[in-house]
This record gives sequence, C-alpha cells and structure tokens, in this order.
Amino acid sequence: MIFTLDDPGADDPRRSGAKAAWLARARRAGLPVPPGLVLDAAVSRPYLTKAAEALAVRGSGRARLLVSGSELEPVLKRRLVEEASKLGSRLAVRSSSVLETGGEWAGAFSSYLDVDTSELEKAVLGCWASVFTVDSLHRFEATGLEPHTHPMAVLIQPYLDPSAGGVAWIEGDTVRVEAVPGSPAGLLGGWVKGTWAEVDSEGRVSYRGTEVAPEAVAAAARVLRHASSALGVDHCEWIYTDRLWLLQLHRRGVAETRPRAVPTEVIQPQVLRIARVVRRAPGPLGERLVLPWAVAAGESTARPWEGDPALAFDRAVELSQELAASVWGLPPGEAVERAVAALRALRGEDPEGAAELFEGLTPPDPNLVAVAWGAVDATRRHLADLGVVAHPHLAWFLEPSQIEAALRGERALRRDRAGFDRWEPLQAAVAIATGTPTEGRSAAAGLGAGRMLWVAEPDDLRRFRPRDVVVVPRPLPQVAPLLWDAAGLVSLEGSPAAHLFESARSLGVPAVCGIEPAWDPGSATGRLLLAVDGDAGIVYSMDW
Repeated sequence: MIFTLDDPGADDPRRSGAKAAWLARARRAGLPVPPGLVLDAAVSRPYLTKAAEALAVRGSGRARLLVSGSELEPVLKRRLVEEASKLGSRLAVRSSSVLETGGEWAGAFSSYLDVDTSELEKAVLGCWASVFTVDSLHRFEATGLEPHTHPMAVLIQPYLDPSAGGVAWIEGDTVRVEAVPGSPAGLLGGWVKGTWAEVDSEGRVSYRGTEVAPEAVAAAARVLRHASSALGVDHCEWIYTDRLWLLQLHRRGVAETRPRAVPTEVIQPQVLRIARVVRRAPGPLGERLVLPWAVAAGESTARPWEGDPALAFDRAVELSQELAASVWGLPPGEAVERAVAALRALRGEDPEGAAELFEGLTPPDPNLVAVAWGAVDATRRHLADLGVVAHPHLAWFLEPSQIEAALRGERALRRDRAGFDRWEPLQAAVAIATGTPTEGRSAAAGLGAGRMLWVAEPDDLRRFRPRDVVVVPRPLPQVAPLLWDAAGLVSLEGSPAAHLFESARSLGVPAVCGIEPAWDPGSATGRLLLAVDGDAGIVYSMDW
C-alpha cells in the first residue's frame, strides 16, 4: 500500500495516479525529481465510497467533513509516518488522481506544502476530501463521471524552499517558460502574473518582461527538452533551489481543431443581419424551425404560449412551414429546404455570394411571427421541465426529430452540453470585421465567439448559458467546470501558466489573458458578442 517512486509498478497510474506515475517514469529516466512515497490509490476507495453516500444525502460539505474527520488504519498510519520521516521533517503532500492524465482536471484537487509528520494524516485525508469540493463535483458532473469510482493516490515528497518556480511547455522548436520568484503556487492558482520567456533550440533566452532567475529559466527549458525526448511529455511544473526540480509532467495533447472564421472582408450588411438572428436561434432547432422565416422578419417579441406546453412544438412546426412558404414563395416543405441550403452556403467559403440568396424575400406576418417565437420558447422550456435538456437554451442544439421522439415519451439521453456551434465561425468573423479589438496575451489557441458572461463571484456561475464566452477578473480554478461548454475564456489578469488555462487548452477552448477591456465587464453580461482569437491574443467585442 506504500511504495516509493523508484519501486517497480510506481509508474502505473492505476496505483500511483497520473501525477506520481509520470514522476516515477521521470526518475527512472534520470530526470531531476525529488524522492517520494506513494500511498496506493486503492486505499482511498472506502473513504470515497462513504463520502459519496453522504454526498447523496447531505451534500458536498458533509461529504468533505466525513473524509477529513476520518482516521487512517493505525498500522498504515504508523508505517506512513515512519517512511515519510526518512524524507525529512518538512513534507509536501500532493493529490495524484487517476484522472489527471490531461489538463482538464488541472487545479481541481488539493495539495499541502510544508507539512510536519504529525500533520501527515490530516493532509492525506484532505487530499481525498478535495474530490468532493464544489469545484470538483462540477467537473465530475460536466464529464459524466462519479467521484467515488476514480480513486486517488497521494504523493509525499520533501518540501523544498524554492528561489523561483513556474511552468514550461514546448511549442514547435521553442520552449516557453513562465517564472515567478519563490513558490509557483500563486502563478498556478491564477493570483499572480509571471515573467514570460522563450528559449530557442540553441538555448538562447528572450524575455517578455522583467528578467527573473535566468539560470532557472534556462534549466527549465533544458530539462523539459530532455523529458520530451525521454518520455514524450511537453509540459512541466518546476521549482529551483540550488538546482532545478520537476514537480509535474504531462502531455498537453491536441484539442479538436475548430474551423477558422470566414474572411472578414466578405461580411456584408445582409450577413450581419442574419448573424444577429442566429444569435437568438442557434443550432439545428433554430435552423429548421426559426431561421427559414426569421431571416426576413424584423425584431419581434414572443407572444406568451397559453395552451398545453406539450402541444407547443406541433404548433411551432406548423407555423414554421406556413411562414417559410410566405417568405420564400414556395410550397412549405420546399421553402424550408431552400432556406436550409442557403443557410448552409452562408457558413461556407463564400458567404458574400450566399447572402444574395436572401435578397428579395417577403417579410412574414408579424402576428404569426410573435406566435411562432412563443411556441418555440414554450417548447424549449417544456423540454427542460421534462429533463430532456439541462437548460432551455440547450434545446436549440437538438434536431427536431429528437424533440419529436422525446415528446412521444421515448427514452432519450439527457442533453447537458451544447458542444461546438457551427455558427460560431461566422459570428467570430462578424465580430472581427465590425467589433472593437482589445489586445491581450494568448493563453489557449483557437477561435471562439459567444455571448459575454462576467464571472466575478460564485453566484455568477449560475448565469452561465451554454456557448457563452466566460470573462473573469483572474484565472481561478473554480471557473473550470464552465469550460466544458464555453465558447471562449478571457481573463483580465493572470498568465497562461495558470491551471485554468491548462484546462482550457486541453478542452480546446480559446483563451486570452491580460486585457484591459474597452467595456465595463460588470454591466455588460448578455449584451456583448465576444470573439476570442486565442492565437493572436485579441478579443473583439460588439453589441449582442
């Protein structure tokens, strides 16, 4: 149940967790990793199982208290203290979950620094209890995983007083290093901004700020290149004392590539108008039931649905056919298909040419338009009440055939996330062409666009709508659960080294940090469209 990083089998993440397993491999490869003990992940199982039972009845707080108030078996505790004492009187106790194979879980679980052997038991239990924090539970919910089914190992190492610390990652032939004096904890947690340096293949260092610990930066790049060659990793966390030490290694991986925006020079007034309609009715549902007629309608307020909500969908389908026929001057079915084909072309490589397909359309009856909007909105709320979707906005991302099946009572998987919206590249192009640019620093590559959501306090998390662009004062890990369905991430402060941005990169969420926005974030939620260009480090804003 207790073994060292040098023992056979220590590199198995099922026993050691991902963090300790990578470090065991690194020590075997001769890389500078402090010695350490590992408490087998299997030891955590009964504690996590009992906590999960308490969670179901009394919530997160009770689950954490149950774990942290427990005790290790006396024989195990005695041996753990004896073995840990050999590492020194000051210890670092780190969580090492089997889940931490990528950056999605970065910063989710607790670690404890400068721990005395008399405090060792509490630190171990604290690592396990962190599985049940609100942040961790939101991440479990986002991934569809159960907390107690993923055991956690604990890594115990000597505590070292660093003169500098930070992260390093490889991009092409360059190693990028983010460093701060002293401990890197504030950098990783999103509270402080580090000094950014680039180290080329010849070892030459170029700083993008005040020079910090040049010997540490050079050593971090050199050691990471060695680790990449030996283990295939491309990211590390490090500290520097009288030499460099590796604290964590992993592969950043390549997130799903999202389509780039269409060329901004082809964004014409007709495209701008249609893009605004799409913001109100995105996804497959909007494309079939709303956009075929809404592209020719003016601004309209939904008329509240007063009948049986179960009948709203049939009425929405009926009105969609009728309104599309009047707009396109074709039989109902043919009109909808013509509209869908034109919309598909608008998302293609020639939106300017496709925009011509929408010229000369007949505006629909405004009274019927108001009824149609009301029927669609009532359908979305009804699907949320039935548990088909977790949020009414998610209904936009269902196909009409899926809605029909759900309303017939056929069992369907609950929709908890929207996923990438195929209209986002066009919305990004619109914002880039007509919006206000604000320069920052690239924190995660890619391009995304969506409604702005300002998250300054925990209660703001509840206002998140799928495919929002999340804007935060600083990149704190508590925001990570939103990233599974965010279109982008913007932080006013912090640096790309923060754990939150590691999660964004792993999930393919474009991110920019260090901006001074041209708008007031506290009063602009829901009123701005933001396009996040994570490659260039620029955020574009325009009215929603």
